[in-house]
Amino acid sequence: MNRVIAPLALMLLCSAAWANITVTDDAGKSVTLKAPAKRILSLAPHVAELLYAAGAGELIVGTVEYSDFPEAAKKVPRIGNHDSLDLERIVALKPDLVVVWLNGSSQKQLHRLLKFGIPVFYSEPTKLDHIPRSIEALGMLAGTDNQARSNAAAFRTKMESLRLRYANRAPVSLFYQVWSKPLTT
Repeated sequence: MNRVIAPLALMLLCSAAWANITVTDDAGKSVTLKAPAKRILSLAPHVAELLYAAGAGELIVGTVEYSDFPEAAKKVPRIGNHDSLDLERIVALKPDLVVVWLNGSSQKQLHRLLKFGIPVFYSEPTKLDHIPRSIEALGMLAGTDNQARSNAAAFRTKMESLRLRYANRAPVSLFYQVWSKPLTT
């Protein structure tokens, strides 16, 4: 009996290793990879930050201007900005996943990029509660699930702590930031 079970168990484990990875992005599209991404392009500053939070920072091969957090993001090669991408450089980097800001990227440039057939994940967390879900999805795509889940859980815990801390205070109806250093509102 063990001679039959052992090969079957091995086949199941191997087939799981070759299973596709599918997640739903913020545009509601399914993104499927045959294996975890190893060469990721980040086309927005918030995307780079989310990728680092998902444990995939070392997999970023290119990003855009103003991607400066965490500190390590400053060292990632630049491939353009929100309005203009160096498509030749992008192709030369051979990404296996591109993570794009859904409504903040140049649609003309993005349309040209889509023709290369590189899988694209659209990121646009519109509420603070969406951020942990984004971290987890990116972690799945990068194969860094454990770190992504841990950091997403820590984010949720911090958010709940802040909600409880400020639950009895009057809501701020407007916040207008004029400058960040020093914080001027």
